[in-house]
Amino acid sequence: MAKCISAPMRTSAARLRSSLTAQAEGSASAVTVSDLGIAAVPQSADSLRALARTNAPHLSIGTAAAVIPTMTDSAYRSILGREFSILTPENDMKFQFIHPQRNGYAFAEGDSLVEFAERNGMAVHGHALVWSEANPRWLAQGNYSAAELQAIMEEHVKTVVGRYKGRIKEWDVINEPLKDEKFNVNLGLRDSIWFKAMGEKFLDIALRAAHEADPDAKLYINEYGCEAEDDKADALFTLVQRLQSRGVPLHGIGFQVHEDIGKDSDGTYDPVSASEFKRTAKRFTDLGLEVRVSELDVNMHGKVTDTLRSKQAEYFKSILARTQANNRFTSYAMWGFTDRYSSLQPEGEYNEFGNGLIYDEHYAPKLPYHKIKEALQGP
Repeated sequence: MAKCISAPMRTSAARLRSSLTAQAEGSASAVTVSDLGIAAVPQSADSLRALARTNAPHLSIGTAAAVIPTMTDSAYRSILGREFSILTPENDMKFQFIHPQRNGYAFAEGDSLVEFAERNGMAVHGHALVWSEANPRWLAQGNYSAAELQAIMEEHVKTVVGRYKGRIKEWDVINEPLKDEKFNVNLGLRDSIWFKAMGEKFLDIALRAAHEADPDAKLYINEYGCEAEDDKADALFTLVQRLQSRGVPLHGIGFQVHEDIGKDSDGTYDPVSASEFKRTAKRFTDLGLEVRVSELDVNMHGKVTDTLRSKQAEYFKSILARTQANNRFTSYAMWGFTDRYSSLQPEGEYNEFGNGLIYDEHYAPKLPYHKIKEALQGP
């Protein structure tokens, strides 16, 4: 058993790694220290990112990524750096992780992902600055006035965006602002800590703070359940119109596209059709915005058959076709790429894996991967 002793925090992940030492607690213990570093991954001419660069140059192929497997799992790291041209930090830049104390930030994980991306010619889509969830305990349980909460939010946004100015060129400034129903109440916005303090203007304040910290960064609202032509999509559309009418800096919308297919004891799951999503996305591009598929996964329910696997693969391909056909789409990004590290893992079932991504738990490419590659290769 060993204990780690670290030097005071430095400004870069590389310098922090170089300052770490380890020592055994007793003579019967042994210590091996391995610095994996942040190396460049060998590239391939027929990777997803390479094919997109040739045949859909407006489109980044993306995934959410976590720092621990990126640093410790060579198979994960190789696929991440080879196949994708943009990564989204899955959790490492959310408020509770990057700002765990009122007057303290923890940038090492975020720095490592940014450095990995830069070493491998990838962009980073920052995620997520202001959200109703993933807030640290000191914030969620604090007794702050409305003015104090506004100051905390502005300081957080400016500090994080400023940290990565020029290195992260697009951000989910606002994540999941809308409720799932009763859109006539609170203008459809969640009754979050931010809404309670500032009302709808918290959106304006956060977006303006991000723009002030990095005027060249693209700023996004990221939302789920807005791909269909329904009330929630309408609520998002009118929200964007209100922001634009107030001159608030906003450049794009992220459509998460978390979908389910199959049939089990809870019912039958039918994902929104690609053609319907095409019409919804066009409403926002007609407003002059960019759009991106930001968190795509397709969760299979019930008995997983070859027919269901084929439907899953065709759905990945159909959504890709929409992004290929519209130059206002900037990314086709998934919420992870391997079932080994998936948010779709059954809750509490740590010995089971999800099934909604393009690589299985052993890093073998699944049918959706091959369908995506087929589509990117062109006719």
